[in-house]
Order: sequence, then structure tokens, then C-alpha cells
Amino acid sequence: MFDEKVEQNARDFIAEYSLAYPNLRDPRLNTAINYGVAGIPETFFIDAQGIVRHKDSGGLTRERLNAGLSAIGVDPL
Repeated sequence: MFDEKVEQNARDFIAEYSLAYPNLRDPRLNTAINYGVAGIPETFFIDAQGIVRHKDSGGLTRERLNAGLSAIGVDPL
């Protein structure tokens, strides 16, 4: 959750959407700067070796999510 100030709100969002991937807090925006975040939302698909293989800007649709998953070798939903 980019710029979410209340941790419980982020936890509730993660639970509501059953997000199974790792999430992080970035209060000083260091990670956002390092990844070159230019807008919100942006999703980075990182493979098992820790390499960014795909970046999606904008709200995810199932088709766009599956494109990112495919880029990191994960079966589509």
C-alpha cells in the first residue's frame, strides 16, 4: 500500500483480497525511488532470483496480472 499511514488498513486490504505475495512498508519511499515508481498503482513482478521481469502501470485486470505472472514463470489465475 503506497503511502498508507495506518498499518491495520494495509493488513485489512491484504486480507480482503487474499494477497499471498510479500508486501512491504516503505515509509521513507526508499524502495519506491529505487524501483523508479512513477505513478500509482504500479506492480512489479519479481522472479525467484529477485529480478524484476515485468512492471505493470495502472490497475490490474486478470489479463494484465496473468501477463506479469507469466513473465516470472507462475501459472495464470
